[in-house]
Amino acid sequence: MRNNRRDQRTEVGVLLLISYLINNNHWIPIATLSSIILQILIYIKVLILPFGTSTTCISGANVLFKKKYSLLWTSALRHGDDMHLYYNMTSFTIKGRYLENKYGPINFILLLVSLVFLSSTFYVATAYTMYIYYEEEYSQLMECAIGFSGVLFALKVIVTREKPSDSYSLLGLSLPAWAAAWAELVLISIMVPNASFKGHLAGILAGLLYTDTPVGSVIDGVCYLISGRKLYHNFRRTFPIGLPSFLSSRSSSSSSYAGNNYSNNYSSSNNYSNNYSSHSNNHFSSNSRRPPPYGFRFNSTNNDDWEYEYNPNDYR
Repeated sequence: MRNNRRDQRTEVGVLLLISYLINNNHWIPIATLSSIILQILIYIKVLILPFGTSTTCISGANVLFKKKYSLLWTSALRHGDDMHLYYNMTSFTIKGRYLENKYGPINFILLLVSLVFLSSTFYVATAYTMYIYYEEEYSQLMECAIGFSGVLFALKVIVTREKPSDSYSLLGLSLPAWAAAWAELVLISIMVPNASFKGHLAGILAGLLYTDTPVGSVIDGVCYLISGRKLYHNFRRTFPIGLPSFLSSRSSSSSSYAGNNYSNNYSSSNNYSNNYSSHSNNHFSSNSRRPPPYGFRFNSTNNDDWEYEYNPNDYR
């Protein structure tokens, strides 16, 4: 997200972006590619939004006082200049490829729509908070921002939560996953004076709202209701509020395993026989005919005569 400015110059960035998409060695999923093409077409004015750039940038004043609520959706689709578009879309390609392959195209599009709205809302809220903090300094509400990078920061938070064991490098420094987005926020604010600190911060907050609160579970539930495909994560939402099962993308929060979920009562010791007995009692008692986890099917007429028959298709 960048403070609103557009230079009149040759659109080299658009050509670089098209070349990047054509010569990319990795397959770009359909929803990610479609989102990029949409923003290119908007930038080169093949697709025309209702208003010009000067009125599609988002600010606290535009939304709170002028009631231009459509900016919560449209401001992220416009870019200040060609290189702004190029850098945002190349970054989006990497994040989108991973998340779309994991969540599915329909769920990914719905997630993007949600993050656009959340990051824009946080931007307005941050502007208003700073307006109050600086004793009603109106310039905080007048600062205008535009672009997709707020959403990119939200996606970065989600990617780092999905891959917490990965290390991230920034200027040669190895960073833990949780610190990557915050370090990038500070670095960009220092190195790119025209970048919108509030816009990037709003994106991080939107990402955290998705990964760490019940709002994320609600979004996942809506995605499931629309697409019919659940979203499985490699993280556990830490906010301890339960939700109706049809709104939750996970049947249990007892584990961070992104697949079939079950709870166990195994002891923390390494005693194999004790743990095996606990497993047998949990899953093979005469009063329970539940299939064991991970796609195994139990065939038995008596508890002393049993065997596993692996059939993963039955329990997908």
